[in-house]
Amino acid sequence: MKTKLGFVVLVVMLLAAVPAAVGADRAPGVIQQTGSVEQTGIPRVLGQPYVEPKVQKTYIALEADPGSTKVAPDGRAQPAAPDEIKPEVAPEAEGVSVIPWRLLLGEGFEGAWPWGLWSTWDNNGATGGSVCWDDDDWAAKPGRWSAWPANGCANGLDPAFWFYPNQMDSWMRWGPFNLAGYWQARLNFNWWNQSEINFDWFWWCASHDGWNFTCSRMSGQNSAWPPQDRTHWRNKILNLPGYVGDPSVWFAFIFTSDINVVDDGPLVDRVWIQVKP
Repeated sequence: MKTKLGFVVLVVMLLAAVPAAVGADRAPGVIQQTGSVEQTGIPRVLGQPYVEPKVQKTYIALEADPGSTKVAPDGRAQPAAPDEIKPEVAPEAEGVSVIPWRLLLGEGFEGAWPWGLWSTWDNNGATGGSVCWDDDDWAAKPGRWSAWPANGCANGLDPAFWFYPNQMDSWMRWGPFNLAGYWQARLNFNWWNQSEINFDWFWWCASHDGWNFTCSRMSGQNSAWPPQDRTHWRNKILNLPGYVGDPSVWFAFIFTSDINVVDDGPLVDRVWIQVKP
């Protein structure tokens, strides 16, 4: 009995050590700090890692919710009310009709994914194995499925049980799209994000050639918990004045993380491209 009990204890201890190699369970002891940051105009080149400038970290200890490993730590800042897509505003001049937006193509992640113009890959090989974007049913804005940056590739994780791993550079790319013949275009998407502020980034990007992208990005506690509450999701509109008329336009969503501290990361849903002819 002593030998068998010792063996069981040893197995349990070994299993407990596994998450550190492939990710982290849903009860972290610290987060870097609350709040959120957003940046724009950052270049990314497909296949090349992005080197972050050195920033000193300051940690705040937080106790995990003892009732469930799926609930985020207490003490997180609540974000502003969800963004909404603003309706078209009529021109001031009387008698001028408003040209409505027309849907060029949309994605809700409800069917088999990736498909068609989508591709996904691990740009650097995350700690503990290769992970990349894939669809998952943990939380969604409409429907049941959304995209999460560590659910796919060889060592994909389930966001219902795991946070994203360290040292990620996960990409999903969409395109090319023909925007020739349009005078206005924009990319819309719904999103939810909680990541280490200033260190783990959710990116959205556009490109003329599918290799050189211009990106915006955010980090921090950008959304209220839990993501299953659809009122906690927000909407982002990326206007594309520099891309109209281009017959070959690409988009990308990226998630990057540093060497320590993890969280839930971003979810993306209901991505759609709108144009005005």
